[in-house]
Amino acid sequence: MNQKTKTVKMKTVNCATLTLLKLLTLMLMFFQFSYFSISVANSESIVDSESVIDSESIVDSESIVDSENSDLDLTSKFETFYNLDFSSNIKLLHDEFVKYRIVMVPGLLADLAKPVNQGNFDIQARWLSQVLSLKEGTDFIIAKTNTFASIEVNSQILRKIILESRKQVILIGHSKGGLDVLETLIAWPEVRSKIKGVVTVQSPLKGTPIADMISKNFFLRQLLWTISTLGRGSLQLITDLKTTNRAKYINNNESEINQVINSIPIVNLVGWIHQEPSRKFLNEKFSWQRLKKQTSFYSKFIYLFTPVLLKLGIYDNDYLVPKYAQKIDGAYFVNVENLDHISLVMDSIHNRRDKVKSVFALVLSMLQLQS
Repeated sequence: MNQKTKTVKMKTVNCATLTLLKLLTLMLMFFQFSYFSISVANSESIVDSESVIDSESIVDSESIVDSENSDLDLTSKFETFYNLDFSSNIKLLHDEFVKYRIVMVPGLLADLAKPVNQGNFDIQARWLSQVLSLKEGTDFIIAKTNTFASIEVNSQILRKIILESRKQVILIGHSKGGLDVLETLIAWPEVRSKIKGVVTVQSPLKGTPIADMISKNFFLRQLLWTISTLGRGSLQLITDLKTTNRAKYINNNESEINQVINSIPIVNLVGWIHQEPSRKFLNEKFSWQRLKKQTSFYSKFIYLFTPVLLKLGIYDNDYLVPKYAQKIDGAYFVNVENLDHISLVMDSIHNRRDKVKSVFALVLSMLQLQS
């Protein structure tokens, strides 16, 4: 066996080993959270302000988003673009999108999905490549951020991508990817002049109680440490999402955030599923009946977090992030009901919305703000 063959074989073994490790990690997480979900559902004390969240009170999730300035609500505009016949308007869409470099930023732990499912934004990238005949790497890119790493680390990666672009850049961030984008604009003011606009998709801009819970739970914290270490990241990835840390972040960077919002059009997509505040919903048998109906592995996985949010009275959520947390004050927003956290970027039980049309209807809504 020559050296070249040995090298190829070793790479294949390493790749297979890493894939198996990722799959094993996902299985461990799935069964652990299955147990944890049931424990939460049947406990009166496991979810409280001492053990789960650091904040003294929960924001009224039912009213905070809808009570915002109606001038910032782009929902009707979004629906107009969403209902556009994309197939009959390919030329117009091509002529519009080809002007910019579209950078899609994946969310937390998105790399773990690749061995068993498609990655974040794969569907949108395929559409851009095949239908619009755009060339990946020049006209669009799924940013190779480290989905196991902190927003600080990923902001440096995005800064490089932006500054190297010959075109104006459109940034699309899903989940924590939206936080990576915001940090880039705040930490590196020199990139702002190159940004055409920003779209965030269900990003925990104000944090999530799920991150608070994980940070307090020894087993889950150690498990996440193992995962993040394998991915060359750190536990800072979950610390960045804690509700108190996001509140401090927004407060400490209030001036910079306002400058970004006033100089760059930003649209936050707020997605949620309304869940009835019923004790029956938290019943173990009922929860498992619901899980059996879930066809997507990741929909099953993220559904297991919902008891944490429901025990806190947060009935409008996408299984991971409260509705109220997905919008930053002063930014434009779009409200879309019946979306779980992965509906627009991966295979999900909640697939009523076309993933391609949803994301690019957001982009078109953002672009029209400047016309």
